[in-house]
Amino acid sequence: MAFHRNAPQLSGLKRSSRRVTTSDSCLPPSMYSLRFSLKTQKFLIVLALTALVWIVFGQTAHFDWVGYDDHDYVYRSGRVTSGLNFSNIAWAFTHFHAANWHPITTLSHKLDCQLFGVNPGLHHFSSVVIHALAAIALFLTLDSLTAKIWRSAFVAAVFAIHPLRAESVPWIAERKDVLSGLFFALTLLAWSNHACRKSLARYLIALLAAALGTLSKPMLVTIPFVLLLIDYWPLDRFQKEKIISLILEKIPFALFAAASAVATVLAQHGQIDTFGFSLPLRFENAIVSYAIYLRQLIWPIDLAVLYPHPEKFFPFPIIAGCIALLMALSAIAIIYRNDSRFCSPAGFGLLACWSR
Repeated sequence: MAFHRNAPQLSGLKRSSRRVTTSDSCLPPSMYSLRFSLKTQKFLIVLALTALVWIVFGQTAHFDWVGYDDHDYVYRSGRVTSGLNFSNIAWAFTHFHAANWHPITTLSHKLDCQLFGVNPGLHHFSSVVIHALAAIALFLTLDSLTAKIWRSAFVAAVFAIHPLRAESVPWIAERKDVLSGLFFALTLLAWSNHACRKSLARYLIALLAAALGTLSKPMLVTIPFVLLLIDYWPLDRFQKEKIISLILEKIPFALFAAASAVATVLAQHGQIDTFGFSLPLRFENAIVSYAIYLRQLIWPIDLAVLYPHPEKFFPFPIIAGCIALLMALSAIAIIYRNDSRFCSPAGFGLLACWSR
């Protein structure tokens, strides 16, 4: 798809027109600089994202194991430390590991042990590599969906070094979080390509990425709904295709999600303890937690590995305020859903940060 437009006046350059080809997006691209080609800009952004990740998280290659869960996930698990072989690969898919069923995550730990033994620094190195790839995939995804290259780069950069990632990347036991983030971004990228140029191969690539993400961390069971949201905006498929067909094509994704959810319930049966908290107490804590998550995205302070339950009801004004905030944000999103001024890669970036 080709677009003609006049380039802006730049110092030392004459005003001229040029042709910009966008093979990775079905949306009109934004204005790009004349100084570098589009491919060069993307290449430089990829290098910058990689550098950002390594500047912040590269130091973890000198870190030790974390004394919380790392032993269960890796260095005290004989099945993991014995590395990759046919028996261990089959075991990853047929057994629960650390009260979870995430065979792709388990296989990644086995591969590290196969290559590096139980050297914690090199296991950290693997996590940093995966996170760098996730940041790059997020940038390519946002650019593909919105055709706003520099906004997409900014959001991907924030994601790459956001303080909330300080738990997932340096903590080897949270490899599932880093892996699922990579496959989540790859799923959205593959879906964008499929929606713009439909083919069975592109559809299967998106389905494979979603399956690998779900097999890395069950949190990605929401992928079918996320794909529907993307179909609505920015792909605008609801205006071009029948809604029933859009729903039907998500059924294979939903089946993977359902299987993962069932396996997770079975894996964690007997492991989850509500400590006698009543359902209303847990429900209102969930409402407040949503508001806390939003605050942590914008103002990440008071972060911790575990957040102890307050074991009491929050004051009514706090609960009411959190409900009002969530309702207001939802209302704003609905009211301005078709206003391009409020549509940017930031929304997807927040989704990526929050989903992990």
